[in-house]
Amino acid sequence: MGVEEQNGGEEMPWGDSTSFVELTTDADADQKTLVLVAERTKRKDPLSHFKQYTGGWNISNKHYWASVGFTAFPMFLIAGIWYVVFGVFLLVIFFCYCCCPRPLHGYSRACYAVTLVFLVIITIAAMLGGAALYTSQFEFNRTIGRTLAYVVHQAESATETLRNVSNYFDAAKQIRVENKLLPPGVQNSITQLQKQINDTANQLATKTSDNLDGIRHVATHSHNSHCGDACFVPPWIRVFNFWRAVSCVHVSKRSMSENSFPHSSILITLILTTNVYVFVLMGRFYNCSFVILGWILVAGTFILAGIFLLFHNVAGDTCLAMDEWVQKPTAHTALDDILPCVDAETAQDSLSKAKDVTYQVLSIVNLAVDVSNADPGAGPLVPLLCNPFFASVGQACPPDAVDLKDATQVWKKYVCEDSKNDECVSKGRLSPSLYSAMTMAVNVSYGFYYYSPFLVDLADCDFVRQSFVTISKDHCPGLQSQSKWMYIGLVVVSAAVMISSIFWIAHGREQKHRYYTKLGLSKTF
Repeated sequence: MGVEEQNGGEEMPWGDSTSFVELTTDADADQKTLVLVAERTKRKDPLSHFKQYTGGWNISNKHYWASVGFTAFPMFLIAGIWYVVFGVFLLVIFFCYCCCPRPLHGYSRACYAVTLVFLVIITIAAMLGGAALYTSQFEFNRTIGRTLAYVVHQAESATETLRNVSNYFDAAKQIRVENKLLPPGVQNSITQLQKQINDTANQLATKTSDNLDGIRHVATHSHNSHCGDACFVPPWIRVFNFWRAVSCVHVSKRSMSENSFPHSSILITLILTTNVYVFVLMGRFYNCSFVILGWILVAGTFILAGIFLLFHNVAGDTCLAMDEWVQKPTAHTALDDILPCVDAETAQDSLSKAKDVTYQVLSIVNLAVDVSNADPGAGPLVPLLCNPFFASVGQACPPDAVDLKDATQVWKKYVCEDSKNDECVSKGRLSPSLYSAMTMAVNVSYGFYYYSPFLVDLADCDFVRQSFVTISKDHCPGLQSQSKWMYIGLVVVSAAVMISSIFWIAHGREQKHRYYTKLGLSKTF
């Protein structure tokens, strides 16, 4: 089986592999203590007596969460003030109505018309805010799902490649060409290195999985809390929440990376909301329930607005931290909580051992070729095998040497048709068994050479750098924009319901006076 067949028929890229790792002391020491997004994250920390937080971006640090959460404090404060002040206002109205009843009088047509117009305007504002809110919510969840799926793919790809390298080392120990094996010392060192590689792969997979589980946990709670307020809204906006509740149930049955929000739902929601509002204007619902539900909803939506303002700030911090880390890559930072770098020493040892094993294997193969070429009457000479790593150290292969990618096809011409005791008895220099052993050696050497650029990337943490560049370019703009519109949508809905609750009291009073006025006139006539 040729090299291409072993790798699923995929044509592998070729090129010189050059390490970009620079072993410095002072620079590495500075990078290991790099504080990401230091200026942006300087916020007051409630857990440290409101002192300024200076730890930079770090989603594992409770002080970071406390400081970024404090940016949402105005929303929480507004929610608390509204809940207390408007609650007291409702109690005063209730006691005045029960303890100090006054005779009904005629209603003001101007007041009735003004409150009605304002309610229409506010309802339209709430509909627009709700449309922006729900569209952004589902797009936000979908973007988070895609981002997490991409990180999982990168981690799984790195883990799988490390295990493939370990498998190639295992195959190298089984190589036997003309009864020659790798030296015992080399085989022992391979066994030790395999353990390090497997431990590194398992550590990368476990740490990435744990980190993403934590991020998913936060995102899921955010989604559930956002869906949960569907039960606490007044009827003129409840249709939005009915549709969202259905959507939330639908989303819960699907992965976050797959959920989507149908664009037609906005149109359906607007039509249903208009119908509900017509019934409200016709006086078919009891206004007091609207006011009480609106009172609760305003507090809840302002709290949610604060939560999504927090998420918006965290998303901005995270994306900026990735950009900053890409400019100053380091082995260990707080970004390890998303996608950790692989141990550079293990990667470097793997690369060095891959080159060493390739040299040892090719030496065994070329020795077998020299032995085969010793017979002067067996036909054309078999070309030697070129070490692909010679180019990186400035060495050149013999002019007639064959590359790894062409070796199996070139050597096939020198295989004899008939052999006895692994020796050719017909034209040709390579017996089928020798050709098979040499092919295995080529496949292993080719695998080491193919994965050597990846090992360089691991040592430099370049695969993490490229991952963060992709996230920053393809995912961050959507996350920041959608979280911003969710926050704006919640603020608009909160303000609309707050104002509408006040106008519903005035409009309900005028509607009641209007009803009794018309009732009195009908009795008169």
